[in-house]
Formats: sequence, structure tokens, C-alpha cells
Amino acid sequence: MRSLLIYVFLITVVALNVKNDHHTWIRTIRRKYVCSIFNSPHIPEDECWTTPPSTFLEEEPLVPVQAHHRADPGVLDNAFYALTVMQDEFFKSELGTWPSSIDWTAAVLQTLVSAMTSTLSEAFLDIDLAENSTKSNMIDLYFSQTVAAYFGQNHISIRGQAYDDMLWVVLGWLEALQFISKHSKAYYNHEKVGAAAIPEINDAFESQPWYGNYWARSFAHRARVFWELASKGWGTDLCGGGMNWNPHEWVYKNAITNELWIAASIQMYLHFPGDDITTPWKATPSGFQPVKDPKFLMAAVDGYKWLMNSNMTNSHGLFTDGFHISGRNGSTRCDQRNEMVFTYNQGVLLTGQRGLWSATGSPSYLNEGHALIQNVIRATGWSIKNSSPRDDVDDLPPGLLPPWRGLGRGGILEDVCDSSASCSQNGHTFKGIFFHHLTHFCKPLEVAELNVRSTRQSRGFNTQKFENIAAAHARACRSYVPWLKHNAEAALLTRDEKGVFGTWWSAGLLNLTNSVPRHGGITLTSAMVDYRNHPIERVNEWGNGSLPKMAIPGVDDTAIIESLESATTEGRLSDAASASTETSATESSLNQDSGLNHVVVHGQQQHVMNSGHDATKKKKKKKAKNSSSDFSKGDPNDRGRGRTVETHNGGMAILRAWWEVSRT
Repeated sequence: MRSLLIYVFLITVVALNVKNDHHTWIRTIRRKYVCSIFNSPHIPEDECWTTPPSTFLEEEPLVPVQAHHRADPGVLDNAFYALTVMQDEFFKSELGTWPSSIDWTAAVLQTLVSAMTSTLSEAFLDIDLAENSTKSNMIDLYFSQTVAAYFGQNHISIRGQAYDDMLWVVLGWLEALQFISKHSKAYYNHEKVGAAAIPEINDAFESQPWYGNYWARSFAHRARVFWELASKGWGTDLCGGGMNWNPHEWVYKNAITNELWIAASIQMYLHFPGDDITTPWKATPSGFQPVKDPKFLMAAVDGYKWLMNSNMTNSHGLFTDGFHISGRNGSTRCDQRNEMVFTYNQGVLLTGQRGLWSATGSPSYLNEGHALIQNVIRATGWSIKNSSPRDDVDDLPPGLLPPWRGLGRGGILEDVCDSSASCSQNGHTFKGIFFHHLTHFCKPLEVAELNVRSTRQSRGFNTQKFENIAAAHARACRSYVPWLKHNAEAALLTRDEKGVFGTWWSAGLLNLTNSVPRHGGITLTSAMVDYRNHPIERVNEWGNGSLPKMAIPGVDDTAIIESLESATTEGRLSDAASASTETSATESSLNQDSGLNHVVVHGQQQHVMNSGHDATKKKKKKKAKNSSSDFSKGDPNDRGRGRTVETHNGGMAILRAWWEVSRT
């Protein structure tokens, strides 16, 4: 194990440099890294930066976000209501699934249900709302639905799907395992199952574990099986390493598959309880897969090293979608990058980075995670420094949209497909994934989570360094709370009369009805291929044209822009007008304070308003819709696929993020 730690530290390439007196840290790829808080005699300190960062923020808020910014209990109420709506409206216990979902989105839904159940379990410890038996019954209800989802999962089919589909399954059951462990420790005296029969009832009451532990073996087995299946996607013969996306398509090493590989591998290392189930697939020749297997840690570190050196991020620090190999002349170099940017590509890595910190004690992983979060926040048009949108979003005339900033507008996170209602089932799932992993990343740092077991052969760890890093981490995460609140309040405004969330949260913030630009003020360049939402011909880098369009789950020919059913000619954009004045979604749109324009719908023409200022007005509070009279046929979130279990899951995820992160 000692040699493994040396290997981990020496190949960590992400480092920090002090830029100025305010300890601003530059996020760049370096040969040096920040020294681990673990003191190892095998790692000379002149090979790493000995002083950890005093801040993880590139810019500090003018007014520090303090503890009084904690979300009030009403936020937990809304998050719980979102869970009940999702399960009552969409989950079918007799099928063990959400019938309108597809295989990979169902795995994501199961992950979020487990996470939300864990949030409720923890909250019930501090909030005296009911008798313990009533609380327990509620937790048991949602856990029983997780068990049903285990049997309802289409696991045989997923074995033959893309590698990213397999890895969603791994993360889902690892999330369930973490819930079982935390809930058992919080409410019960014993976790061990399988002990000899106890003859006395009274003795049995004293020693019984929570029944959920009986499912841990099954969940662990499925996680292990799918990790092993996905591991076949890793290879060094092409592109110098990395995970391939899909064994049935031409080589495409994309961000999401590699981020999932990193996150799943480090979570397996930290939370996998072992696997002694030998049927129908053995883990090892002996039939037993041990805990803390070094292969999981090595896979995560190798994956992280490859991803961070792959040039997968654009000039603004956002992950593009992936790399193809141009031409078919024997080249092994990934040199053709798909510049498309999706929200979920910025999220999954956060779980990997948090886990790598726990395993190695190196704050470089935390620093890179915070940098990524801040890049995303900036790309929504939000200023952490001012705790407000960069552009004035108050009192906009009907049809006026704030400028597109790269991943949103007006401080609200968006995928490109949201405003045009052209999202497929895939695109509807993306924002919920991002906020789930941000929530995991921003959990308070605790000594108990550190991988002390494998590092006791070292000289211990530096307590003062840990406390400083934990404080800097909490301070950075608190600075995200106003942004999370802003997004959550916008999401709440998209709920319909059944309480189901829409996907385009900006529509709620801006109170949009009929006058909606069909394109949302965004155009895509030829280098940005949105294959997750639109059918793609098998030509050029995507294939040789000998087969039909790519059969990507959740994508079909109906995933196109639809106009509002109730919209009249007035309030719509003509194709000519939209083509002449759209704002580009390329990298240049992210950082330009001048030259970015509002898009205004007025009759048959599109008017623009220059926007280059930071908004300083106090935002007006808007009430969430709560009656059927608030809804009309002109609701922008009724377009396209409308409200779905995936869009609703995103609403639950942002509410949970607001609640959890505000309590750091």
C-alpha cells in the first residue's frame, strides 16, 4: 500500500501557484502538486507545494456568505414534495421503475432517490417533526422503492450498451450503499447481518441491524459487475489512454464516460463493501472481491491523469464533449474535438475529485473541483463577487432574454436545448446530474472520511493543514449558495398544477409566456455536434455512412424545436430574423462584457439591446405558481417533450443542493 501511495502522489499533475498577495490560486496543469496532508517519508517536500491554498475562490464575495444564509425548513419541504411527486406521479412499484424513463436515466433517478432519502434521514436527526416510528416509516417507504428499482432495472440489456450507461448503474448502487451505511450508523446499534440465530426476542431487539443492510450484498454485487464490464472501455492503444464511449460506434473518447470512470472507480475504492456473491459471475477466481482494492484507486488516478492532460477543456475551463480520431489512416491520435458543452459534463467529475481528496489527502483535487464549479457559475452569467447576475434580469419586457453566457443566462444554468424546447430525454436529465454531484462535492470535509486506514504506515497527517483546507472548502461552498438559491427559486416557478418541474428554469425567472425566441438567442458552430439531443448521420467522424442514423437512447426525430401551440404570428421569430442576429454559443460568448446582446421579440422582427453591465438592482421576489389559473397554453415548458420525470428530477436536485450546501 505504501508503494501505491507513492504512485498516486507522483502522477498527480494538477498544481497550484500563488499569484498575488490575496492568495489567488491559478488552476493550471503543472508537474508539481500540492503536498498531501499525509506526511510520508517517501515523498520529498521539494517535489510538491508545501503550503495548501488559503482560499479556493478566484474572487471573494464582497459580502461574505454567513451561516444565516442557511436555507429555511421550507426548502426541505419543497425538496420532499418534489420527491413525493416524482414517486407518486412517475414510479410504478409493480414494475420497479419509472416507465417513461430509459435505462440510463432510470439509473440516475434511482441515484437521486437514494440521495434524497439520505438527506431526509439526516434532517430527521435534527428536526423534531414526528415520532421516530413515523420518521422510520417514511424512510423505509422510499428505501423499499429503491429495492424495487433494483429488481426493475433492465440490467441484462445494459450489459450490451455503451460504457457510460454501465457506469451510471455503478454510481447508483454505490449511492444506495452509502445511504444504508449512514442511516444504519445514525439510527441503529448494529450493522452486521448474517449472525447466528438469536433465541430470545428481547436479545434480538437489542442486536438487530436495520433491515436495509440485508440488501447491501446485492447492491454491491451489481456495482462490482458493472464496473468490471465498463473497465473493458479503457485502453492505451488509442489516444494515449482514456475510456471509449461506445463499443458499437467509432472511437469517441468523451468527457462523460471518463468522468464517470473516475467517479465510479474512486467510489468503489472508498465505499464498496466487498463482494462474496459467486453466481452468476465471480469477481475473482476465489469468488471474493475485497474492500479497498488498490485497482480501483489506480483506475481513478490513471483516469484523472489522462482526462486532465487530454485538452478536453476549452479556454474558459469548461469540458467540451469529447475527441474523435480524424481520418481512418491508421492514426491513433485524438485530434478532432467536439466543442459542444453540456451541463452534466461539468458535474460528474466533482464526485471523482472529492473522492480522490479523501483517498490521497491532496487538496489539488479540491482546488480543481472548485475551479470547475466557478467556471460553470461564471458561464451562467452570475457574479460570485456581487452575489447577483451580471445582467439585469428585473422588469424585462415580454420576450426579452438576457444574453447567453455559455451555460445559461441571468445566472440560471441552462443547456443549449432548453430555450428552444429541443431537448431529448438525455438533455432533460443533465442539470439534475450536475447539481447532484455538486452537492456531493460540497459536503463538509471530515477527518472520518479520509482514507486513514491505508495511510497509517505514514507519519500521520497534519491536523492544522486539514483544518485550514476544511475551512477554505466550506467558505468556497457557502459562496455558491446565493447562486443555488437563485436557480432553485427559478426552478420552483416552472412547476405545473401537479407540482412537476419544467426544464427551462429561465422561463420561470423571466415570467415568459407566449413571446419566446424559438432559438433562445443561440446558434451552434459546425464544431459543436449536439448528438445527445438530435439524430446524427453516420458520416465523417461519426461513421462511414453505411448504417442508419446513430441509435442513441432517448434521441429520435421528434427531438426538434416546436413553436408554442398558443403563440400567434406576433411574438414569434421569423427564420430570417433569427438567423441574422443570433448570439453565438462558441467560447467567445462567455467573457465578453460588450457585444453580447439581449434578444427581443417584437412582431416579425428581433430587436437587440446592448448589455455590458453588472446588474446591481435588488432582485424582486416572485411567488411560485400554486393554482391552475397560473398556467396557460403559452407555458414555454409545455413545448417539445414537455415536463417529464427527468425534468422533475432536475428540480428536486437543485432544491436538495440548496438545502445541503447552505448548511456547510
